[in-house]
Amino acid sequence: MNLMLALLSLCWFFYADMENGYIKNIAGQMPMKGFTVLSKFIAAGVHNIIFAAAGIIGNLIGTLLVWPIIMDVSVPELFRVLFLRLLLVHSICATLLLVVTTFRSKAFGMVLAVLYGLGLTGLIYAGINEGIKPLFGRATDIAKFMPDTVMGEDPLDTVKSLAVALIWGAVFLIPAIRIFDRKDVK
Repeated sequence: MNLMLALLSLCWFFYADMENGYIKNIAGQMPMKGFTVLSKFIAAGVHNIIFAAAGIIGNLIGTLLVWPIIMDVSVPELFRVLFLRLLLVHSICATLLLVVTTFRSKAFGMVLAVLYGLGLTGLIYAGINEGIKPLFGRATDIAKFMPDTVMGEDPLDTVKSLAVALIWGAVFLIPAIRIFDRKDVK
């Protein structure tokens, strides 16, 4: 639920300047309009950290009211997992950024946010798997390399998480910046 709320909040943030007409004033002052997309991506990282902190604090308070907290995991391991999950969520933000900012579709971005938040993207991955099986064979499963799926793995593999987050982020952020640079800002 926290992921869905965070991603919905980002959709509203990504679309706010277009919805209110500020984008012409902002983008007109920059040498490259795509910098606005990059700045939104960076701001999304701060947003994700704030949402994660609020979720952790809320969980701690809620847990303390019901039963005591038992430390059964090392603190460095907790920070490693938190960092990797934040990185994977941030890579999902690149997808939303492409859809909402570049393609100007707040509604589609919100649908994606709900699908990611509720864990229903597996249905999309299954459809894609069926479509690409003739090309890559029966054992094809792209879900193993999607950020939302990797985020739910236990234990979280550091190398795989970093690779998925960086590749997924680059695959969606670079086109978002390039396409936005070429578009006329309305």
